[in-house]
Amino acid sequence: MSKHGAKLSIPVIPNGDLNDPGVDFTTGKFEYGETTDYGSEVEIDPIPAGRDEVQVETVLADLKPETEYHWRIVVNNNEGHAESDDVVFTTLKDENMAPVVGIGVTSDIS
Repeated sequence: MSKHGAKLSIPVIPNGDLNDPGVDFTTGKFEYGETTDYGSEVEIDPIPAGRDEVQVETVLADLKPETEYHWRIVVNNNEGHAESDDVVFTTLKDENMAPVVGIGVTSDIS
């Protein structure tokens, strides 16, 4: 097994009101893989309702060296569904260095 990995990071705005009992936690996942079909996923911790930006991160392990990967974040709450754009990164040859991949704010859920 390879020790190659990557840290994915993206700010998310849950777009919920803490005072609105109708808006629950935002749930979601990072989807990733060698194509835009992704194929693998990592669940994120639930994000409490609110309108402040929250940084969501995960670390992927056991990736192939010198391989191009695609990823996106998919989030849901009772206000709706949002997906980030597809992001591409390439793992490095040196297994002691992991790329850090981040993008701008995903669409508000509304």
